[in-house]
Amino acid sequence: MKTVLIIVNIMTGLFVGISSILGFLMSGIAETPEPTNNYFYLILLLTWIIGLVLQFKPKTRIIGFIISFIPVAYYMYLYIMAAV
Repeated sequence: MKTVLIIVNIMTGLFVGISSILGFLMSGIAETPEPTNNYFYLILLLTWIIGLVLQFKPKTRIIGFIISFIPVAYYMYLYIMAAV
């Protein structure tokens, strides 16, 4: 069971990390004089990290798993809506 949890955390971490960094970098591509970087994408990465930290304690493992899947579900929704 622990091996599956580690594999899931690695896969979701890569997915959320790459998506957050790309989202942050791509949000600054605008032809305006003001910086337009959207820090919302980095907040999603921070949310995933908080969920990962909560998974270390057995008492908070379930809530940490749920919290770490919030950004995954959000990015999956965005990618599915963009593909449709």
